[in-house]
Amino acid sequence: MSRLSLLARSTMAAALLAVPAVASAQDPQPPQAAPGPLTVDGSFWTRFELRDNYAGAGVSQGRFQEGDATFYRARLGLWTTPTKFRGDQQVQARFVLQAAGVQGVQPGTINDPAVGAHEAFLRWQGAMHRLDVGRFEMVYGDHAIIGNLGWHQMARSFDGARVRLAKDPKGAWVDVFATLARPDAVPGEKHPLHDELLEGDDWFTGIYSDIGPLLAQDLTLELYGLFQVQVGSDDDTGGEDRDGAVLATVGTRVVKSFGKTRVRFEGTGQFGKDLAQNDAKAYQADLEVKQTLSDALWVAVGGVYASGDDPTTEENEGFNHLYSTAHKFLGLMDVIGTRTNVTSGNLQAAFKVQPTTTLKLDAHLFLRNEVPDDVDSYAGTELNLQVIQGIGGGLGVRGLYGLFLPGKDLYPTEAPLHYV
Repeated sequence: MSRLSLLARSTMAAALLAVPAVASAQDPQPPQAAPGPLTVDGSFWTRFELRDNYAGAGVSQGRFQEGDATFYRARLGLWTTPTKFRGDQQVQARFVLQAAGVQGVQPGTINDPAVGAHEAFLRWQGAMHRLDVGRFEMVYGDHAIIGNLGWHQMARSFDGARVRLAKDPKGAWVDVFATLARPDAVPGEKHPLHDELLEGDDWFTGIYSDIGPLLAQDLTLELYGLFQVQVGSDDDTGGEDRDGAVLATVGTRVVKSFGKTRVRFEGTGQFGKDLAQNDAKAYQADLEVKQTLSDALWVAVGGVYASGDDPTTEENEGFNHLYSTAHKFLGLMDVIGTRTNVTSGNLQAAFKVQPTTTLKLDAHLFLRNEVPDDVDSYAGTELNLQVIQGIGGGLGVRGLYGLFLPGKDLYPTEAPLHYV
């Protein structure tokens, strides 16, 4: 067979093979399935912790016990498909199931941990507003005043309503919220009964805004006014009798970048009456300067000051950090604890060894602002070293070692505390 004949047959065969492909590309495609009624997300983590000498230092309380424990949290989140109406208006629901706790504390092997609703709210959203009603997380700024306590196995949610007003999703915004919150409630205890509307309620409400985008493109300027409201009660229905109280918290948070330098400041003042009916006058300030040295390395220095209560006055000068994620600022070992009566000097550094491997160092020096005259105010030094390894697909591993060297006058021991 001649080469010309072979070439002709090969060309014809190739053309015949190509015809089905062309025809297939021109065939009408089957209609795509409509989006499902639910969008599903979720997360799971487990964390082993070992604490040594917490009891010896007198700081083993509540969740922070001596010895070892393994904590866990599993979440299943659901969003309903938005129901649209009147042009740009839409309504959808959010529901997050959560099971969390400590391994090995269930009585036996045939008892399951309780599953609760960490979030359950209805959202009505339009072009310039977003209203949530139900149970939801709240996070503002750096969690210094309002945070979700995300490191804790249970985390934090609020019951109530909030609305966000914003002309542009990336522009200035204002949030207004009102939530029912009983800071002194006992788990499982019923709400006290009263015969008047709102009587005996405890509210956490406020306004939080960011007006920075109105002034500059790369500026965060948050202003907030928050109120803890204890509604008084005086009745004969078996409820508690108490006076009303309002603790007002006002503050600002500013974040601005100058090239590779980022400056963050937050200042807060408190006044009114605390829940114990004491006149309150307190404040806190937080300053941090972060320098990015390369794509793999950054360093930050900063400080925190939170006023403490002077026992020689009738006023309460101790700052109330409200619903902070305190663990984030004052040492990952949680020895210092709440943001009150403390001065802290902080140094942080992070180095990306590999694209998925990061080393992080945190160092803190702590002082107590209000101490007796014959007591040294030095509270201790804490070092935290972390190794964070990303694996892929949303999976990661983190290791941490913490060392706390207590001050000689403020703890019953000078022996170091260890945390893994």
